Amino acid sequence: MYDLDIVGGGFAGIYSAWRSARMGLRVAIVDQASQLGGSLRSVDTIGYIVDIGAHNLDLRTARNADFFIDILGDNLKVLGNDYSWASTTGHA
Repeated sequence: MYDLDIVGGGFAGIYSAWRSARMGLRVAIVDQASQLGGSLRSVDTIGYIVDIGAHNLDLRTARNADFFIDILGDNLKVLGNDYSWASTTGHA
């Protein structure tokens, strides 16, 4: 039993689930794809990593930084002391 069901596992769904879970709600995300991420996902195509859509990790505000650090953990690489640039490490 969940307090909140979110349909769509793209950025908006993931962010909504994260904020709701931090408020103490039990959240389920339902998506038609086998992985979350929507257009933020990358796929392995004949040995090449291809971005499905644009990837933008904006960590300039405390809320954004908290989100990406919490979600990505050790897979987040910050490229600058001011958190203005970041990327994923490419490791699951």
